[in-house]
Amino acid sequence: MRKANRLLVTDAAVQTYWIDYEGRLRPYSTIASGETFDQGTYETHPWTFTTKASSRNGKAKSERRRCVVNDSPIYVVSGEEDVSDGSLNDREKKARVVEIRRPRVVDWSPDVHEAFSIGFKRAVRCFLLAHQRSRSTSADKGLGTMPNDMLLEIIARMAPMKRVYREIGA
Repeated sequence: MRKANRLLVTDAAVQTYWIDYEGRLRPYSTIASGETFDQGTYETHPWTFTTKASSRNGKAKSERRRCVVNDSPIYVVSGEEDVSDGSLNDREKKARVVEIRRPRVVDWSPDVHEAFSIGFKRAVRCFLLAHQRSRSTSADKGLGTMPNDMLLEIIARMAPMKRVYREIGA
């Protein structure tokens, strides 16, 4: 094994997967929320993580969701991370702690509007056009009387969750 990593799960039980040489997910360990797990791996082996799907009475209670390490859905150990002298005791002392968590979520604002889906951007455009039309036809009632900051708040509340993923290899 090239490097031992101490995997730290922060907010949900996760399933670890090694991505094999043909791109298939190979399940490895399940780690409970708040637990750590020592995982040995080679420098070129990519790993990915999902929340553990749960079920009750044979029916799905929750589905798997992608997790990230440093905002990336894929984690690969780099050579510079291996600072041990190779002995088991030294590897255990110098194991790198890797935090596995759910992706961060970006709240909508005009500054990040471009990053959202085409469907959402179309809905916002229709909403703003309706506001503009209402404003020009009825000055004292309806949607046209709504202040701009209220419009932005409505758009922010109807925005879908936008998860943050770092580009692979970046």
